[in-house]
Amino acid sequence: MIPVYVPSKGRVETSATLRALESESYPDVRVIVPPAEVDTYAARWKAQSGGTATSGWHVSAQRGTGIQGARQTILEDARWSGDRNVWMLDDDISAVLRRKALPPGYGFERVTFEQAFDAMVTTVALDGPDLVNGYEIALAGPQFRQYAWFGPDVAVDVHLRNFILLDTAAPIEYPEYLKEDLDVVLQAITKGWHTLRFSSYAFTSPTMGTLDGGCSDDYADGLLEDATARIANRWPGIVTVVHDKKLDKFVNRVNWRKAREIGRSRT
Repeated sequence: MIPVYVPSKGRVETSATLRALESESYPDVRVIVPPAEVDTYAARWKAQSGGTATSGWHVSAQRGTGIQGARQTILEDARWSGDRNVWMLDDDISAVLRRKALPPGYGFERVTFEQAFDAMVTTVALDGPDLVNGYEIALAGPQFRQYAWFGPDVAVDVHLRNFILLDTAAPIEYPEYLKEDLDVVLQAITKGWHTLRFSSYAFTSPTMGTLDGGCSDDYADGLLEDATARIANRWPGIVTVVHDKKLDKFVNRVNWRKAREIGRSRT
């Protein structure tokens, strides 16, 4: 079974993802937390003598700070362990959903993590190379619930961000600033790799910043605005900063066509 890594902070008792995985007795979960929280998380989630539902789980300290430090730690630890593929999940996933085959439309049903994982991993392993003309899949996974159920069951290069199945052989590293999820997608695509999105599955998660804990403080006090500018400077000609009138804030616009053209030129 593919190991599940969950970066977490300040949610030792409230992580919906960890509680759901515990209820399923998922056998291999590795929780990555800030060093100061290791003992607290370990007391709750690390296997105790006599065995518990979390038997086989591990709690480790992240290197670096913020969500970037946690995700880079996961990538490095997985490579060191020899794990070619791992799940890297946000810690606030409250449900896993699957689109119903009949009737057509937007109906859905709740499934377990394991059911969704098995279906998606099978598609990536068996059909991925055909879907992307022989190129490898760096990141794959489902959609947010609010954006799911549209388009084909599986689509290539749809710019996956969170909730990912990660191929640790992909030539990516999580950079030391925010919007690291967008950055690794651009790294993968411009190096000839691809992302794969499943619209037939979705994870339910609250709007970012609406829960205590997590990475909300990583985006506070103007840090999100700084990251919006920094990633545009890092990817000139591909990422620009524009003003979203509806949201009344500055956001990044990505020229995905150009990113793919660069990737094709390097393969």
